[in-house]
Formats: sequence, C-alpha cells, structure tokens
Amino acid sequence: MKKDKQFIMLDCTVRDGGYINNWAFPIEIVASMYKASSTAGVEIFEIGFLSEDTSLPLWRQSPAWAVKQVTQEYQGAQISAILEANTVGMKLGIPEETGIDVLRIALNKDKVVECIPKMADYKAQGYTVFVQLMGITGYTDIEILNICKLLDECGYIDYINIGDSYGSLLPERTTEIISMMKRNTRLKVGLHAHNNMQLGMANVLAAVAAGANIVDGSLYGMGRGGGNVPLELLLSYYGKKFPDCYDVLPVLDFIDRYMIRIRQEFEWGYTLNNLLSGVYECHPYYTSKLIDKREYTIEQVLKTVKIVSSSEVIGFSDEFLNKIIESGLLQRNDEKEYSLEEYVTLYAGHVPYTNRYKGRDFLILGNGPTLIECKETIDSFIQKHNPVVLGANNLSNLYIPDYHAFNNQRRFEQYGNSVHSSSKLLLGPSINAKNIKYEYEPIICYNSPLTPLKIIEDIISSNCRSISVLLGAIALVMGARNIYFAGMDGYLNQERLHFYDEDESQSASDLKERHDSNQAYLGQLGICARSYGSVKICFITPTTYEL
Repeated sequence: MKKDKQFIMLDCTVRDGGYINNWAFPIEIVASMYKASSTAGVEIFEIGFLSEDTSLPLWRQSPAWAVKQVTQEYQGAQISAILEANTVGMKLGIPEETGIDVLRIALNKDKVVECIPKMADYKAQGYTVFVQLMGITGYTDIEILNICKLLDECGYIDYINIGDSYGSLLPERTTEIISMMKRNTRLKVGLHAHNNMQLGMANVLAAVAAGANIVDGSLYGMGRGGGNVPLELLLSYYGKKFPDCYDVLPVLDFIDRYMIRIRQEFEWGYTLNNLLSGVYECHPYYTSKLIDKREYTIEQVLKTVKIVSSSEVIGFSDEFLNKIIESGLLQRNDEKEYSLEEYVTLYAGHVPYTNRYKGRDFLILGNGPTLIECKETIDSFIQKHNPVVLGANNLSNLYIPDYHAFNNQRRFEQYGNSVHSSSKLLLGPSINAKNIKYEYEPIICYNSPLTPLKIIEDIISSNCRSISVLLGAIALVMGARNIYFAGMDGYLNQERLHFYDEDESQSASDLKERHDSNQAYLGQLGICARSYGSVKICFITPTTYEL
C-alpha cells in the first residue's frame, strides 16, 4: 500500500455474486479472476463463505483444497472468506490449513454481542478478523457506538465493516457513520455497498473521503439485490488518482472473456424490486417474491415493504411475508376492517343479484389456453344451453360475457379497458374503485384469506384469489341450476398459463401453490353447491383440477 493511499479494495465477486449463480464458479475461472484482481492491484480477494457443511455448493463452503487450487499458480491478493452467525465458533485450522488470510464475520445486530467471545480464537490462529455489521441502516447511532466500543475493547478484532445490505445508504449518511466510527474506535473501518438505488459508487467515494480503510466491489457489479459497486469502476476512478497502485486493464480483460457471458445467463443489478428494497430499507426478497408472483400491484408491494420497514423483523422471513399476505392487508380496500359477522349483518338482505337468474345454467370462462383451443366446443355449448356467461380478466373479445369480472387490481389495470360495452362489469372487494368512471356492480364478498369459501345469507366469504372460483360462488347466489367451467385449465404441466401472451415467468413452487389453493377452493365450492340444492358443477374443457 502506497503512503499516499489510506484504503484498500476487496473483490467480493465470488462470495456475493454466488447469490446469483448458486456459487457455481468453476475453479479455473475463480483462479483467473483472482489473478486479474490481484494484478489490477486489489488487496483482498473474497473467495466465498467458510463452512464445514460439505453438502453446500463449492464456494459456499470454500474447502482448503479448492482455495489451494485457486492460488497455487499465482500469489497475489490476500484471501478472505465470510463466516455467518451460525458458523461462528467453528473450529478452523491454522491459516495454512484453510488457505484463508482474512475472516469476515457477517452478523445481524441481534447476533453481535453473543458472537464476540467466539471470535477470540481466530485472532490467535493468525487470521485478520473483520466484523461485518449487516443491514447498517437498521442501526441507530447509539447502537453503532456501543458495538464499536465492545469490538474495540475485546482486543482481537481488526476491522469493523458496515454492510449496506439493502442498498439504502445515502452518501451523507455514509459520511456520518464512517466519520463517527473513525472518531470513536481505533479499529479500521470499511464499507460493503450495494447498488439498489445506484448510489453504491457515491457511497464509496463518501466513505473513502471520511476515512474508510477498506471498500468492497465486485466484477461487473455481480451480487445479491441491486448488486455491488462495480470493481472495474472503482479501479478506473482510483487508478487515475493512484496510478502506481491500481490498473483496471486486467479486470476489463477478465470481464470481456467471462463476465459478459455470465451476465447473459444470469440477471443481477438494478431492477424495480431492488430499487424498492433500497428505498424502503428492507430485504430484497420481500419485493422480489411479491413481484415474481405476478399478481400484486406496485401499490400493494409498497404497502408490504412499509409494513416490513416498520416492524422489528431482521433480514428476510418467509413466515412474516406469508402473515402479511394471509392477513388480507394487501387486498383490503375498506376503510374499516369488519369481522365476518359484522359484514354479514351489514349486507344481509342487500345482495342485489340474489336469484337474479334462478333456474338458469351458468358458464364461467377462465383464461387458460383451452379457451381458444376448444372455442368450437364452447361456442356450441353456449348456443345449445343459452347459459348466463360470467367471464374473468382478459377475454380479448374472444367471447362477450354477460358479466365481466375482476378482483385483482393488477389485472383490472391491465385489462379493464377491454370490457365490451354490452357486458356488465363486476368488481370484487380487492379492487380500488374510488376513481372508476365506468358503471359497475360490486361483488358482495367478505375478503377473508384465512377462512374457507362459504356463503352465508347469499354473502360470500372467500380469499378471492381465484376470480373463476369466486364467480362460481356468485353463480350460486344468482340462482344457478348447473355451473360449467371453461378455460380453467389449472397450473400443472402447462407450457402456457393463458390463451393470450403475457409474462408468465413464475416459479414451479408458486404455480403448485396456486393450483393447490384453487383445488381446495373448488372443493369448498362443491360443498356450497350442495347447500343450494345439489347444483351440478363440471368442466367442459380439459383441466388438471378434480371435482
């Protein structure tokens, strides 16, 4: 390190980029990356996580033999690895046995105090020891100062690194935190910045100006959430200020040979969900999981992250997200929250479409591929039975139903303008109807994610997630003799989910969950049908559902 440069750089591509490709970097590519970063002047190369669990991906455990293969042909930057709270206290060999020089202990703030005593042996074994405070925007100044004091006094910590895990830091706040730490600890301090709000580089500049001793970057910005500060950007900038220390050319060559291809295979960096994660200081999985489901509006996603931000939850909790979804908060538009009993009391005797078509057959149109594949069959059925036709979401004027219904805000915003003028518009309780200019009839339904579908005094209680099943319940209230479904194909073994083109990229687990949910609600619809005089329910197009 030159005397006029007060900081060093760390390359975290393999470790943080591993969240993108499941740590599947071939050893020869990691070796080439190590050489490129080292010759560019990078002082520390983070090779992955350190774990004794041999079932994990290679760089999630970073075994000594793999580390040795990376460094055997070129001796350059020091090698670092991260220990997480659940692996702190694991028995490590002396540095030569792991091939690791620097241990970074990544801790959420609820784990810092209990893990400090477990780190004493690492320093004694010859490691440089970092403590990386994850989710730094969740700390108060007092909490940061107290932790700095504890780490300073223990005597076996070398660095305190702040992790901007959600990419939420602003440069002025970065300056405040780094300056405060420099004034109140003798330890070296650093920044691990994420780029959710495209402020990673600005935060690094602020950190270095405030006296940071180490800053992280990754090649091509590869990393979780919004990615990291691009290492090549750091090298380009500081290479101009310190030409004797840094040369960006080796990493640019590596990016050209490897990273562009990897970037074509895997997505990372700035996205809508990562922006929201950064702005609202919450784990990016909350936003990505909701957006990936393709059924929630951005307004509903924002409502979720605000709930998360105001809670005491640390990191990501699938259980906490499911509680938010199951609470019905995302779909609720009533200014007042009613119990089912209060809702029934309020609307009993006031359901306008009760027995409106008593004794008629009903046909409910979903949006599956069979809606167009079996159009001749469906048209023939309509001509023969003259049913009351209830359609859901986008029908593309392929059919003109008697009633066209929506209960998903995202769907309504996409396809509400396509409702034919001769169809009556039905809107469920999940639709924000305050500014709707069209004439519509409200679906009287208690939006209840946690109770089975049931009908009490013609008032439906449902999770309202499947508009097709909800329409089945409405048909019962309208007086159906028989209920037929078309285009409700299910979510199993489907190359396409809809008869029209739409972004259908959803995980297999999400699709299975939706299928199972609909199957359960169809069973509950059957129970309701029996209470209405054994109304027959059947499909006239192929489906993976069972009745």
